[in-house]
Amino acid sequence: FRNSLTVGSLKKINNLFIKDIFHGYCLKRQSLNPRPS
Repeated sequence: FRNSLTVGSLKKINNLFIKDIFHGYCLKRQSLNPRPS
């Protein structure tokens, strides 16, 4: 039971980590080639 709990929390942390990296990547791309507003 405890093992599945830790796996679930690891997945949550991993998802947040990936989202954070993806968000930072998007921001970096925007600053590198800014679109004319």
